[in-house]
Amino acid sequence: MAIEISQKKGIALALAAAFISGLSVFINSVGVAGQDPFAYTILKNAFAGILFAAALLLLGNYKDVLSLTRSQLSKLSLITIVGGSVPFLMFFYGLSMLGGAAGSFIYRFLFVFAAIFAGILLKEKLDYKFAAGAGLAILGNVILLGAGKLSLGLGEALVLGATVLWAVEWTLTKKFLAEIPGRVIATSRMLAGAAAMVAILVAFGKAGSISAMLSFTPSALLWGVAVGTLLFLYLTAWYSALGRISATKATAILALAGPVTTILGIAFAGSTSAVTFNTAFGMILLSAGALLIAGYSEVLAAAVEYAPKALRLVLSPSKAVAKWTE
Repeated sequence: MAIEISQKKGIALALAAAFISGLSVFINSVGVAGQDPFAYTILKNAFAGILFAAALLLLGNYKDVLSLTRSQLSKLSLITIVGGSVPFLMFFYGLSMLGGAAGSFIYRFLFVFAAIFAGILLKEKLDYKFAAGAGLAILGNVILLGAGKLSLGLGEALVLGATVLWAVEWTLTKKFLAEIPGRVIATSRMLAGAAAMVAILVAFGKAGSISAMLSFTPSALLWGVAVGTLLFLYLTAWYSALGRISATKATAILALAGPVTTILGIAFAGSTSAVTFNTAFGMILLSAGALLIAGYSEVLAAAVEYAPKALRLVLSPSKAVAKWTE
């Protein structure tokens, strides 16, 4: 069956977002080491927000901000709280309590929650392919974590809560994109979200995390800028994808970020010792489940057509944002 050009481009953009997300997580694992996680999160999010604000000005989209109605401002505020501030603090605080493996296990259920909310709020249909794909992905996720490595505590609850909030955010974003440009939503999410995180930390007596930003080394600042730039590119691709394809399909494709991070770790960090049969098998099942939901043939067709174009854009980064958001 032929795929509409807009759908095909949406799938390609979701694939790009998944790759950038996987790359960001890999780089983050190096950059955040030894840094205050809250301060580091605010730094990279604020820098991404500054890039989006600059893009609004340079591309002449600032008029979209000036014409926002009260209703639209309320919706942007909701995205700021539900997606751009509270879940970030919950997620990283939870991670500090339970570690990366359990946190990643919970976070990888995001696409399942997003599909459920999309079914409720956007009336997207969940068919047998979703049930089968989700089953494969969940089984792969359980194999990746291993038996007996997850308990029910405050850390798990915080990470789960953050994951659910992000799933709600992506569903709401899909709905709001019909009336608010993606660049405007992204700018508000990142800039206002960073400001909201500062306010929340101060309110809860965590001002030390704010002062920690003043003691960042040049190396830490560079890592924050690098990841903030990747965050800007990720959200540019992601919002463009959400505007073209269903939230269920988009979030399923985004689940491929996990295998990307693992592959990069093997290729560049020499982490082959961590590759076991369970790791490989779990990643295969997770990927197969995500692709089953998204549609194998559609993803393949989009990848074949747009991969060469994506490579050309990478070699000419000054054209990337304008080209991919047409």
